[in-house]
Amino acid sequence: MIFKSVSENIVTSGMILITIVGAVLFARFLTVSGFSHGMTEWIQEANMPRLVVFLFVCCVYLFLGCFVSSIGMMVMTLPSFYPLMMSLGYDPIWFCIIVVIMCEIAFITPPVGINLFAVKSVAGMSLWPP
Repeated sequence: MIFKSVSENIVTSGMILITIVGAVLFARFLTVSGFSHGMTEWIQEANMPRLVVFLFVCCVYLFLGCFVSSIGMMVMTLPSFYPLMMSLGYDPIWFCIIVVIMCEIAFITPPVGINLFAVKSVAGMSLWPP
């Protein structure tokens, strides 16, 4: 039983590590290519309202939450979104709090819904009707 538990833990940890490595490589690519700086300049020149940009960022997190873990989402998006939101005058602490909340909300959305399975196991109930 211990061997099975350790092997499942290794597989799960490996999948998370691969996701993080891919997200870090993607984030570095965006930073080196100047995407973050270009996106910030483009949005400032377009004179988009702050609320529209904020809602777009929230929608991106909801969409990514269907497929990517929260750590992967943050590593992929924060190098681009953080400078953008700071240039629009948002408070960094509140923006980070919103990002964490959006990651948790996104983890409830289908098709994966990882938080639903965690709540199901704690509550001892079924996700499917009897």
